[in-house]
Amino acid sequence: MTAEELTLEILDCRNVSIREKDYWTCFEVNERKETELPLHFSEKVLPILHGLGIDSYLVVKKYQSMEAMLLYLASHVGETKHGMMKFREDRSLLDLGLGLPSGGFQDRYFSLNSSCLRLHRRSGARGRGAGPLRPVTDLRRSGP
Repeated sequence: MTAEELTLEILDCRNVSIREKDYWTCFEVNERKETELPLHFSEKVLPILHGLGIDSYLVVKKYQSMEAMLLYLASHVGETKHGMMKFREDRSLLDLGLGLPSGGFQDRYFSLNSSCLRLHRRSGARGRGAGPLRPVTDLRRSGP
């Protein structure tokens, strides 16, 4: 069961109607650390429930800051972020079994806006290639 399914199920059991500007979500609360973390809507809650300590629990409530976040994001649509990032190109299938050294990570200059990610040859140069945004694997994180 996901956090979204749990939220909708609890709201349905309590006969709470959801209005257009209401954003309900499931939070993980830790009383000892005094933290309250919203769960991602697609996050599985069963593993979280099994891993909670005696000072923690889940609660479903309105997400008060969601409207402010949506307004902020809507006001920054044309913004561009840029800077250096580690990058490694994929090896071709021919290189896999030949014992050739694999390409390491290189610092490259990137720019990101709401529609594309551009790879630059050097800082200040025009983008070499632009690709549409799609899910990317973050190699710094481990696990799902």
